[in-house]
Amino acid sequence: MKYPLATLLLSLAPLGTATAGQNIMQPGLWEITTEVEMTGMPMKMPPQTTRHCYTAEELSNSRNAVPRSDDSNCEIMNYRLEGNTASWEIRCHGPSAMQGKAHMTMEATRYTGGMDAKISSPAGDMQMHNRWQARRIGDCR
Repeated sequence: MKYPLATLLLSLAPLGTATAGQNIMQPGLWEITTEVEMTGMPMKMPPQTTRHCYTAEELSNSRNAVPRSDDSNCEIMNYRLEGNTASWEIRCHGPSAMQGKAHMTMEATRYTGGMDAKISSPAGDMQMHNRWQARRIGDCR
């Protein structure tokens, strides 16, 4: 039960941007590395690296700075952008409920961030620490 939730959390790829009409990040192909630590896990999960093509349109809306997931049971609340740093809270409902706080700091060709969350499941509560870093590696193909 813990591993499917961990897989969902690893799939949360942050989408970075600035205020409407002002791009902080450059559009292009980005490589994102995510590290997750969870209390109670018998072994450390290996980092996961993914790639995402950020379009200029995507980067024009600051709300896109929140992570995206296929899980419709999750909601983003209290999103704020101050300078080049975004912060928000996330709450997921269901058998393995989660609530946490996240942040990311964006620059033209890189960003860093993380999320600290509490997961409540029938198997017990766990703490999760999610850290990511990304860099622009070129133009989209």
